[in-house]
Amino acid sequence: MTRIKILSAVLAIGCGLTLVGMASGAPPEWNPVRTHPVEIGPEAGRVIVGFRANAANAAVQTIHSRVHPEGFTFRQAQTSATDVAALAKRTGLAMSHSRQLTPSMHVVHLQKTLYGADVEALLTALRSDPAVAIAAVDQRRYPHKVVVPNDPLFKPGATATGQWFMLTPSPTGDASATDAVSAWDITMGSTGTVIADVDTGVRFDHPDLGRAGFGGGRLLPGYDFVDQDFDPTTNMALGTFLIANDGDGWDPDPSDPGDWINAADLTNKLFPPKTCGDPTTQGPTDSSWHGTRVAGVLGAITNNNAGVAGMTWNPYILPVRALGKCGGYDSDIIFGMEWAAGMAITGVPNNPYPADIINLSLGGAGTCPTTSLYYPVIGTLAGMGVLVVASAGNSSGGAVDEPASCPGVLAVAGLRNVGTKVGYSSMGPQVSIAAP
Repeated sequence: MTRIKILSAVLAIGCGLTLVGMASGAPPEWNPVRTHPVEIGPEAGRVIVGFRANAANAAVQTIHSRVHPEGFTFRQAQTSATDVAALAKRTGLAMSHSRQLTPSMHVVHLQKTLYGADVEALLTALRSDPAVAIAAVDQRRYPHKVVVPNDPLFKPGATATGQWFMLTPSPTGDASATDAVSAWDITMGSTGTVIADVDTGVRFDHPDLGRAGFGGGRLLPGYDFVDQDFDPTTNMALGTFLIANDGDGWDPDPSDPGDWINAADLTNKLFPPKTCGDPTTQGPTDSSWHGTRVAGVLGAITNNNAGVAGMTWNPYILPVRALGKCGGYDSDIIFGMEWAAGMAITGVPNNPYPADIINLSLGGAGTCPTTSLYYPVIGTLAGMGVLVVASAGNSSGGAVDEPASCPGVLAVAGLRNVGTKVGYSSMGPQVSIAAP
């Protein structure tokens, strides 16, 4: 994998952390970035269960990509709702309904939300069953902030203008700039490379992105994995799509309809103000267009005398929508990652353009133990040669968010222009690299 391919994903994650502030001694940095709700203890309204493959139920799939034509073969359990029902009976799982998402994995909605020790007892019972490979709470994750700063601190001295982060580093100015121009003398990226951006979707009508196959456009078709709404109290399907905000659930259109939160939303229990409102006022928020911003850093059409330059000139961007209004569930994110890599998802056509890099500018609380939902998925993707890049988080130097904290992930912290860590960026031993 060439350096420019890795750098493109790294820079998108780094720029996903808002650039504000200057060197030490400057005024404290104002951070309008939502991190994640403070947790008062375990809580579960839905869990994900993955079944173990054995000689009787194993299904084999081989995935091919243009970068790895020899293919990657893996096996997983071929299961059904009957297996979930049997598991619920064996373990005393009070289930209202379930949904199969891959041959081996199911989202199980509980009859009522569990708290504290009851959550741990349920997970212990599930994980102790010989048929279960993994069981974990299906949590919500949130996008990590991406903006183009317009505050005065974005221009230390008079050097930082426009896309300063792609210019030549300067010890007296923008020390963290990436010197992309010199990298382009080595390679502008390969057209055989696919970078998946698991995010809020994308604006296909953006003139500096465009659809692949039309005028040098970058965007492959992609897929939308944001599901319908479920009552947070009863966990029953509501038949509405307020979180998805596009009028439907999973479908082959990953267009971003916006993730704004208005005053009416904040009166709906689907959008609690502390979780979904403005992080400083708990009031309404505008749409972030987060996925489009990240896609632009990864691969906006370059040298077209319009807009901005992307870090890579040639690779394709695969938009995978997994975040709606107020973030998204682990299940939608994880199955979006698996689909992006070419793995089979129940009821969804296989991705004809398997990704070589998966970009995650999102996260939430978690240390990624071996029981994490992300742990085996990222291990499988690494075995397939897929690079997963994730932003470290917005916890001001605290613990690195999950999934960036998982083994095998290229975790990225954020830098301010002078080369030091930007104040709100998470930092920890899992961080591999930093970017502006």
